[in-house]
Amino acid sequence: MKKDGFLFNLLLIFCGGFFDGYSFLLRDKVFANTQTGNVVKLVIYLVEGVDPLPVLFPIIAFVVGVAVARILERKSTKKDVIAMSVELALVIGVAFVPRSYQTNMIANCMLSIVCAFQFQVFHTLKGRFFATIMCSNNLRKVVENTVDGVIDKSKENVRFAGEVSLLVLAFAFGVGVSAFTYKPLGTYSALITTAPLLACLIGIIVAESKNKSGERLLN
Repeated sequence: MKKDGFLFNLLLIFCGGFFDGYSFLLRDKVFANTQTGNVVKLVIYLVEGVDPLPVLFPIIAFVVGVAVARILERKSTKKDVIAMSVELALVIGVAFVPRSYQTNMIANCMLSIVCAFQFQVFHTLKGRFFATIMCSNNLRKVVENTVDGVIDKSKENVRFAGEVSLLVLAFAFGVGVSAFTYKPLGTYSALITTAPLLACLIGIIVAESKNKSGERLLN
């Protein structure tokens, strides 16, 4: 499974949608993924005199997560395996964090770090920039590639627009799954994402193993 392939991104973007739905529905209506919504809430809360900590800490956690992931990218040859392993471990941990004002902040910070790692380390689809934790830029890519494909009569652009459209739907599906499962499963519903994350981790390990075998044969 290639990390910039369709299946890999399909699994990750499903998780991305699930994380946002999970944190919003179960963890005090905070967004775990991209932090635009949290920044908006932070400013409104500050103006209205509402406690800003539930949205401030996830923003800080996301920034720290991106910084750590970037250091990992620059310093480690095993960055993909480490990043996916961290994601998997944190998601499992989140599932067992009980719900309360204080513990929800902890869980949201953990998820924000997960999303930061996912956004920083895994951000390509067939060699092009792609985000598995948001939809805005992906929707732009759908329209951009559709228009370019029609004007330039490029089947490749139209095909790429179709693939990204399916991935946006996968994000929405992830949100839907979180909405259907958060009541009966509670915080444990986060464990649903361990299956696709584990599949991605195995895919990375297998791909790296094949690459090493290929290098040995060449040598």
